[in-house]
Amino acid sequence: MGFFAAVEADTGDSIRVTHPDSAVGGNAIVTFLAALSQYCAKSEAPADIRAWFSELEGRMEEPICLLSQVVYSGEWDYLEDEYREFLQRSPQMQLTEAQFRETTRRIGQTWADAQALLSSVSELARVLAETDTKPTWWYEPGVTETDLQALSEALSLAADRGAQKARVKFI
Repeated sequence: MGFFAAVEADTGDSIRVTHPDSAVGGNAIVTFLAALSQYCAKSEAPADIRAWFSELEGRMEEPICLLSQVVYSGEWDYLEDEYREFLQRSPQMQLTEAQFRETTRRIGQTWADAQALLSSVSELARVLAETDTKPTWWYEPGVTETDLQALSEALSLAADRGAQKARVKFI
């Protein structure tokens, strides 16, 4: 099963991450983010991840960890005080009210400045495309860059539509 990515904007837009051939992107970004999130957590990252991302970060002018901070998965369009509505719409999800509020709070914190996120993702895609980087379980040359470029284009479209804040959702 694959993942599909979309950019959510504070304008209410949800823009699918789409490749030039109209395929929906996301799988390569999910895999890349799995390793990037470990690197950004510092203490959890294995040595190979630390070394690979440290070298990549050294080539970048934009913050590499911003992307790992603006991601969430699933369909979640609830406010903190909508627990009863959540129970009615999603009875199969066994969340206590405290867990629901924590999830809502955490997802609410995933927003970032749209221009800063666009700059970071664009530079990440550019640096990877210009570097002869060996494949790993989290990086496939050409494929990862294509997904990141499609994400950059979706973020650019959101910014063109007036977004001030954005985040990435996977479904």
